[in-house]
Amino acid sequence: MRSTKAPAAAPLLTREVVLAGAGAAHLVALRGLARQPLPADTRVTFVAREAEAIYSGMLPGVLAGRLSREEATIDLPALAAAAGARWIMADAAGLDLPAGCLLRREGPPLRFDLLSLSVGTVPALVPGAAEHTLALRPLDAFLDAWERLLAGGPPPGRLLVVGGGAAGVEVALAAARALGGATAVALARGNERRTME
Repeated sequence: MRSTKAPAAAPLLTREVVLAGAGAAHLVALRGLARQPLPADTRVTFVAREAEAIYSGMLPGVLAGRLSREEATIDLPALAAAAGARWIMADAAGLDLPAGCLLRREGPPLRFDLLSLSVGTVPALVPGAAEHTLALRPLDAFLDAWERLLAGGPPPGRLLVVGGGAAGVEVALAAARALGGATAVALARGNERRTME
């Protein structure tokens, strides 16, 4: 006997959630959504400008040579798929709050009912610093410069890590390990300066 019931229709979307940027908050949120999805009437869209992101928590391991760059890299489309989210590679350009839209540099605006921004940071360097420093953010540019530094001949005689928070301490210790005894690594925080051994 044949069933006369029509197949169940897909639920109508009533909520659009947009996660703009591949900052740590969104990476954690998507991982959580992979374990516990939102209701079927809610669509999550993950927008980031690149298809890969380096996980900042693993950066010291990469610097110290304990992890490869690939081991610290997250495949963003795969993460979105695991979370049941729609993936869009785009650069956010602004917001149209009255219309509830995220504007992109290319492509049509993305409508949202709920928007989360976790786009990471890019430090503002003091004049002259760009010629003599490796800014930690963005991470991919930092790692590119770090790899060139290591491949470019003898290591520098001195390395100063500016910033005495947890990330600064981890980077200073990892750099000291990677550079061995050939480089004096110091950590500066405010008016303090400490040598890492």
